[in-house]
This record gives sequence, C-alpha cells and structure tokens, in this order.
Amino acid sequence: GDLLDAIVQCQAAGIAGGQDPLEIAGPLWSLVHGLASLAIGGQLGAVGIVQAPDELIAGVVAQVL
Repeated sequence: GDLLDAIVQCQAAGIAGGQDPLEIAGPLWSLVHGLASLAIGGQLGAVGIVQAPDELIAGVVAQVL
C-alpha cells in the first residue's frame, strides 16, 4: 500500500528506522483513522484535541520516524 511504500522509501533514504515497516504503519494508520473519525464526527474538541489534525499527525510522524 501507499503507506508501506512511503515508509520503505523513508527507510531507504535514512529518514526512518530499520524496523519492520508494518510495525511503523500499524500505529500511524490507527492514528490517522482515529483522528479522521473524530473530525468527521465533530468530536476532536470533546477529547481535548485543539490542534489541527494535520499538524498533530505531522508531529507524531516526525517523532515515530
């Protein structure tokens, strides 16, 4: 999939660690899916998320990679 391909490319470029790409993809996919579900339902604020979803995802991705 696109996410796995992007992770493998980041690993090849030395941006991401060398662990199994699935170990990186699973949590990232869960994060994006969860935020999207909350945003669609208008519930981001209800769980204390005040940051824009794209900024939150970018921050987490930077920490994971």
